[in-house]
Amino acid sequence: MTIKMVRNLYHEILKKILALEVEKKEIAVKILILKTGAERLPLIRDFLERDISKYQLLEQAAVAAMQNQANEVLDHIGKLCPPTDDISVIQGIRAEISRNQGMLTLVGKEIKHSKKCTFTERRILREIHKYVVSQAREYARTSF
Repeated sequence: MTIKMVRNLYHEILKKILALEVEKKEIAVKILILKTGAERLPLIRDFLERDISKYQLLEQAAVAAMQNQANEVLDHIGKLCPPTDDISVIQGIRAEISRNQGMLTLVGKEIKHSKKCTFTERRILREIHKYVVSQAREYARTSF
């Protein structure tokens, strides 16, 4: 792949990410309108799924850029999701995907088998709920 092809791929991925972000904003507004946690859970699931999709797209772009030494693209991705703890951009993106998948798994369990959730899982779900609601507030304030 040439650097120009990597840039074009990245631009296409950015368009898809923008569409996902618009969907996340719509979901965020719905999350904020609903009051009970049980009503919000399917929306929280949808929000997390869109977030995972976004990071998976960024991972594809980062891998393509790294394989083809497109440092300009890697730098831009690094600005979108800055790496922490001296890890690479790709490792940071994969850590974020893993974190979101863990949250999504618990939300899915709560939706399907709420009576089987342990005390610890319920506590974690409460924190996930707070996290997504705070993210929803941020998304509701932004304009695309």
